[in-house]
Amino acid sequence: MREKFAELFPHGDIEHYSDLLFETFDNDGNGTINFQEFVKALSILCRGTMDEKLDWLYKLYDPKEKGEITWDRLFYVITSMDDLMGRHAKPHHTREQKCERANQVYAKFDIGKKGKITKQDFFKVCKTDRTILNSISALYTLLPG
Repeated sequence: MREKFAELFPHGDIEHYSDLLFETFDNDGNGTINFQEFVKALSILCRGTMDEKLDWLYKLYDPKEKGEITWDRLFYVITSMDDLMGRHAKPHHTREQKCERANQVYAKFDIGKKGKITKQDFFKVCKTDRTILNSISALYTLLPG
């Protein structure tokens, strides 16, 4: 998986983001992605219902299925995506800017200010935010189908 990301993002640090995706694809947690796991993930992303796609996406943020997304995990995902784009990406975000972005996103998803993002809150925000819905709907056109 890392080799493919390195081809797609030659100037980026692909290590952390590819690890995130690997964890999400590896349904049984055995450290490998078999053909069935790979096809299942692509099927969900390309042709799944909105709830199936959101469930898959939530697992990216909660891979151990603890039922909550922590600020640290959210920051890690944001940082991993920035790293993927590379140091030459414009604009280049500082650590402080990434922290502020994580704070903004966390505040948006932490309904009721409980100090955690539950799966229910994640689904609720995603299903009511037009930008998020459009991004998820675009997966069908971005991935081979």
